Amino acid sequence: MKGKLYNRLVALHLPASLAGVIATILAAIAHGVGQLLLRAGYGKRSLELDSHQAREILEEYSPKPKGTRNAKIMPAAELDVTVVVPAYNVQDTIVRCLDSIFSQQTEYRYEVIVVEDGSTDATWNTLCAYPAHPHLMLLRQQNQGLSGARNTGIDQAKGEYLLFVDSDDTIPPNAIQSMMEVARRESAVLVQGSFETVYPDETSLCGMPNYVKKTDKNQPISMGLSGFAWGKLVHRSLMERIRFPQGYLFEDTIMYFILYRLAQGKTVATVEPVVYHYYKNPKGITGTYRTSRRSLEGYWIVEKMLEETARMGLPMDEQTFHLTFGHLQLAFWRTRGLPKTVREAMFCLACEQMDKVLQGYDPSKVSKRERMLVESYKNRWFQRWQLLSLLN
Repeated sequence: MKGKLYNRLVALHLPASLAGVIATILAAIAHGVGQLLLRAGYGKRSLELDSHQAREILEEYSPKPKGTRNAKIMPAAELDVTVVVPAYNVQDTIVRCLDSIFSQQTEYRYEVIVVEDGSTDATWNTLCAYPAHPHLMLLRQQNQGLSGARNTGIDQAKGEYLLFVDSDDTIPPNAIQSMMEVARRESAVLVQGSFETVYPDETSLCGMPNYVKKTDKNQPISMGLSGFAWGKLVHRSLMERIRFPQGYLFEDTIMYFILYRLAQGKTVATVEPVVYHYYKNPKGITGTYRTSRRSLEGYWIVEKMLEETARMGLPMDEQTFHLTFGHLQLAFWRTRGLPKTVREAMFCLACEQMDKVLQGYDPSKVSKRERMLVESYKNRWFQRWQLLSLLN
């Protein structure tokens, strides 16, 4: 809460130091009032809405995406790495992206699959004019979204490892070499490197250590891996039965819910060198979704991931509880700009999902606040859930 208040105050052109002081005071007051309301039993009134009605409301407002892609057998691995680049309306950045990929200083063999996803600008013409390369494959398809383009690339991949690069981003010359050295030496199924987020006027580093771990099959991977598909090598074996969810925002949710769980019990590594430059676009979809109907996909993607969890035979256990709980809290923040009737309907269905997850896990060991949130889900206390979420 404090950070959000601070950002709003800075947006009003207050000096940063003053904004920080005011944000701290306001956050403390809000937290204190919230705690008093909770102690007084605020919000203990169940929603008078059933799941059928709730689903009708959400489907009318922003329907659950229907797109999917069944996993198919990939071609035999003939190369070390396949770099998959989805390309949609990126005529101004695709050359920069490809130049960075073909500037790799590495002993490892790699191919680049660019999937042009039905652009309405000159992206395809720009790709056709790009210098020919024996390991560059250009594919064109009707628009299927980021996930659909990635999935098309996966289906054609001949690399033992997959590396996803978004077409407005770049990778430094040492990216493939830095990760593949460790992947080969340690037989790792996942290797993530450090990455830089590039803003219009500054760059921010997310550093990773040089670290290798044989993970526990029954424990979540606690190595600080990002939730993004890019910036890491993914062994093709992890993608044999799964593809990215098509038609959804927040498609990278699959990394935590499915991919990282499939990697449990195997070797995972991180490397210190920067392997990815992520160019942040404040005007892009991720910067504007909160006022969009599509922000409801913050909930739909959780429902989809639980369907995939069941399909993959993964257990409804403590890990599934924490994943579901955490992403439903994210859904609260992602949808906070939507009408109240829509948020109530979303909460109603979220309660239904939590009921399923709680069949396999007793949340008695979680924090007091988390227990209060679970109680709100169980009793359909929408207002109390909102207040608890705001106090996060």
